[in-house]
Amino acid sequence: MKTFGKAEATHYLQMGAYADRRSAEGQRAKLAILGISSEVVGYQAGHKTLYRVQSGNMSADAVKKMQDELKKHGVASLIRAIEGK
Repeated sequence: MKTFGKAEATHYLQMGAYADRRSAEGQRAKLAILGISSEVVGYQAGHKTLYRVQSGNMSADAVKKMQDELKKHGVASLIRAIEGK
């Protein structure tokens, strides 16, 4: 798996949000083929559970580097700050 710096972990990268876990796991598997480690995290949005595909706990520089790498492969992503950091 590709490694991106974890110093000053203040951000994570979201590579999708899905209404069902199966779709999220499919995206996670596609990312694994590209050598990108990610996880599926469930969260409540109103009365629904949604599933984010994300990779995180990285510095701002590292998360931007990862986003640029994903963009080369046509994968859209969103940089998110870790709450409280």
